[in-house]
Amino acid sequence: MTNSDRATGRALNYRHPRPGLVAFFAERILNSSALIRLRRLLIGWLPFVRLKSDVTNVVYLNWVVPTESVAHLLPDGVRLHEFNGKTILSILTYRHGHFAPAMLGPLRRLFPSPHQSNWRL
Repeated sequence: MTNSDRATGRALNYRHPRPGLVAFFAERILNSSALIRLRRLLIGWLPFVRLKSDVTNVVYLNWVVPTESVAHLLPDGVRLHEFNGKTILSILTYRHGHFAPAMLGPLRRLFPSPHQSNWRL
């Protein structure tokens, strides 16, 4: 299952990864149709803020792995592309350099430079 409904293209409701009281309230608040309408009303007229980052330390790795060794990582209903019982695991790791709105110019130096890692099956 992905975060969008393939048939309609609509976003699916937020589902908290763990059960409990926090999850109960987080799901009610984040899935509130009134809150979604308010967000669209307030944010919809604002221009998109252009972001800038000086990306460094890029590492891109790929492995062909047995599908059975990564199948337990997938949500129910998700299928991997596979060939002869194997699939590709990709990892992209890099450092965002002072990731912030471009309009801040030299003040971007005040923003952190987080490390980012994207893992894909």
